[in-house]
Amino acid sequence: MATSKVHILMSLLSGYSIEEAVLLTTPDSMRCWSGPRQFSHFTINPSTQNVSWMRFPETPVNDWNKELIDAAEKFDAGKPGVAAVDEATIPAEFWKHNSKTPQNELFYAHLVQDVLYDDYLRTYIDVSRMYEDIYLFDGKVFSGEEFRKSGDSRWNRESLVSSFDTQVFIGLAKLLYESKKIIANRAWFEKEVFPAFYESYSNELAEKTIRFITMSDFADETISKLKFDYQHGPVNPCEVENFMMTATAIGPSI
Repeated sequence: MATSKVHILMSLLSGYSIEEAVLLTTPDSMRCWSGPRQFSHFTINPSTQNVSWMRFPETPVNDWNKELIDAAEKFDAGKPGVAAVDEATIPAEFWKHNSKTPQNELFYAHLVQDVLYDDYLRTYIDVSRMYEDIYLFDGKVFSGEEFRKSGDSRWNRESLVSSFDTQVFIGLAKLLYESKKIIANRAWFEKEVFPAFYESYSNELAEKTIRFITMSDFADETISKLKFDYQHGPVNPCEVENFMMTATAIGPSI
């Protein structure tokens, strides 16, 4: 459930190049063509123990289009109901349907990063009643709308999930500045990251992707001023740092 901007910073801190980091986000980006998340993220149906999957095209991503993705072999394991969060990703299922290529290694790494992030989120948020539209955090009950928002408002309005995302993103930006002197604010994404999407994706997929790579004004200002204030998020900063250490240890040798 990590956002693309979080995936990109985790990848850069793990030793990937910016081009690899951009390609690594493809399982999320391609959903404008592939549809429900379970296909590109290999999620399990807990009722049947079946896992959704798809066979990714082996041509370079910048050659992909909707027709190619529509034609890709897929299996939908289904879900017990409708919820604001998907079931768990099973990365091992990816290799049962896809060959080991450098491009596929990046897609697999995306799944591993998502598992780490989802496990982190679910350490603090009880999603066991998600099919009742009930999410529990810090003694409070949240609806699915409060938990994650819906539609375009998912990315431009504050929700419980986005508060977790912002805190982790600022923490990762701090590590990136300390290690590489990169200031990962809006201006940097526009100058360095967005052009990389246009180099790695078709224009259509790049445009559909970058419109969702947003950050809050608070995150942009905090990173731009090198304040890196992630003390006031939903999670104790020491625990955020523990997560970041684990997440950024997953590098190209995965």
